[in-house]
Amino acid sequence: MSNIKLAYVEDNVLTKIIVATPSHSASIASDSWVDITSQPSASVTWDYDPSTGLFSDHGGTIPTTEDLLILEREWRNQELTKTDDMVPLTDLPDYNSWMGYRQKLRDYPTTANYGIERPTPDHLTGSVAKGMDGFLVTAGSGSV
Repeated sequence: MSNIKLAYVEDNVLTKIIVATPSHSASIASDSWVDITSQPSASVTWDYDPSTGLFSDHGGTIPTTEDLLILEREWRNQELTKTDDMVPLTDLPDYNSWMGYRQKLRDYPTTANYGIERPTPDHLTGSVAKGMDGFLVTAGSGSV
């Protein structure tokens, strides 16, 4: 079963984003947590309209699908840039996992999960990535 992306809303503003397993998402259900799995590019600081269940940037506009795909590509490019310095370091611990992650990032725009489920490094898919409570924490641009 797929993970669920949840946003914590405080005073109608998105303040945190997490990805949780279905069982963990059920255990934290409250009025402050909103399922944003279908809105993958909702970002921290976006406004939330509880009457429609939609997020928008501070300009009050709902991003188009094209806007969301651009944001995903920007996130992907940032992740590749962050790991560029690892490429020549063949003795780096988990080197093959990092290179596999970079390949997943390059392939990401062509996958069925593009904009829904972001790739993660193989070496972080266990308890380190999920943390003690089974949550994956994301920052800033919202996405997973």
